[in-house]
Amino acid sequence: MAPPRRQSLASRLLVTYAVAVVLVLGVLGFFVERAAREVLLSEVEDALREQGRLLAETLPSDPAGIDEVISSLAETIDARVTVVDVDGTVLADSHAAVAEMENHADRPEIRAALDGRTGADRRVSESTGFPQTYVAVPAAEGRVVRLSLPENVVNAPVADFREDLIALVAVAAAIGVLVVAFVARRLARPLTELAEQASAVARGDLDIDVRRSSLAELDDLGRAIASVATE
Repeated sequence: MAPPRRQSLASRLLVTYAVAVVLVLGVLGFFVERAAREVLLSEVEDALREQGRLLAETLPSDPAGIDEVISSLAETIDARVTVVDVDGTVLADSHAAVAEMENHADRPEIRAALDGRTGADRRVSESTGFPQTYVAVPAAEGRVVRLSLPENVVNAPVADFREDLIALVAVAAAIGVLVVAFVARRLARPLTELAEQASAVARGDLDIDVRRSSLAELDDLGRAIASVATE
């Protein structure tokens, strides 16, 4: 049977630390990135809410005027704008033909706005197939103004944040490796000395000088070797 592969204490500590760092920082990075994404989406939602309120205050009452406002807004803001009547009928939309759009009365954010509250929801859009953030606000005559943005608008900021996080983690891991290497080396040195002294005693060389250690376990081991040498 082959003897087990020998490995130094410093190497074992470094490998153990590296594995622990990868696991801990990987999990931490996952949750931190999710939290950052959530914060950015909340900021998007707040911006849509404010834009929706401003638009609701200036929305004209006639359909022709609504179409004109929506068309001009489509050129100045990135959000998709939809105006819904009190019965859920879509009156105008900046990105789609109204005739092709179904009744929106069952949309969660629309229902909330029809009840006089600002509504918000995140879901996959039936028309685009991508995750969207929706905000709907009540307007005059019981109508609703809804603004929406695809959630991928936060992908670029999240990617930048991820790069900064990876750089920070790499620096922290490198510092940690250096600290662990230093500690492991300080710990391994007295152990090596004690092993050499024990070997000397085994050979019959009893003239040894065992150094005291600040670590209780190593100090006890050193005293035990010294007592054997003096017997």
